[in-house]
Amino acid sequence: KGDAEMNKNHAYFDHDKDGANSGWLPIYGFMTTFEGNGRSVRNLYINRPTTDNVGLIGYAISNAQTAAIIRNVSVDGSLLSVTGRHAVGTLIGMLNVGGETTLTNTAQSGLVTGTGSWIGGTVGYITLSGGTLTFDANTGSAAIVSQHGITGGLTGLVQQQQGGGAANFTNNISNANVSGGITGGIIGILSSGDANIFFNTNSSSGF
Repeated sequence: KGDAEMNKNHAYFDHDKDGANSGWLPIYGFMTTFEGNGRSVRNLYINRPTTDNVGLIGYAISNAQTAAIIRNVSVDGSLLSVTGRHAVGTLIGMLNVGGETTLTNTAQSGLVTGTGSWIGGTVGYITLSGGTLTFDANTGSAAIVSQHGITGGLTGLVQQQQGGGAANFTNNISNANVSGGITGGIIGILSSGDANIFFNTNSSSGF
C-alpha cells in the first residue's frame, strides 16, 4: 500500500548471486496493466552494461488481443541508477506497440546510462508494429548518458516497422540533461510515418 523503496540490503541488489551486484533483473514479456495508484518505485539500481532491453520492465509488448497499459507511477530516488547497452530506460527498455498501448502520468528521475544506443528517460526504444501508442502526461528529469548513441529526454528512438502503427505524444514534460551522439529533448530520433506530437514541454539541456 506504500511506495517501493530499494537499497543495497535487498536481495535484488545481487539478483544473479554472482557477486557482480548487477541489481534488479528487468521484467521481460510484460503484456498487461501496471496501475501505480500514484505510488513510487524508489532507488532502482541496474548495472548490466552488456545487456540489451534494460529498465524496471526490460521488454513490454502489446498485440491485437492484449493491451499494455502503464499509468500513475514514478520511478525515482536519489540513488536511482540504470545502466544497460541498447534500449535502456528507467521504466521500459524496449516497447513493441502491436496493439493498444498507453503510458500516462508517469515520472522519472535519476541517472540512465547506455553503453550502446537508444537511451531514454522513460523508454529506450519504441517500435510501432501495427498498434497505437498513447504517450500522455509523462515527466522526465533524468540525466541521460551515452557516449555516441541516440538519446532522448523521454525516449531515445520511435521507429515504425512493417505493419505501421501510430504514436501520439501529448502533454509530456522533459527537464532531462541529455548527452550522446544524437540527442533530443523529448525524443532522440522519430522515424515514423504516423506520429502526432502536441503540447509537450521541453526544457532539457546538454544537447
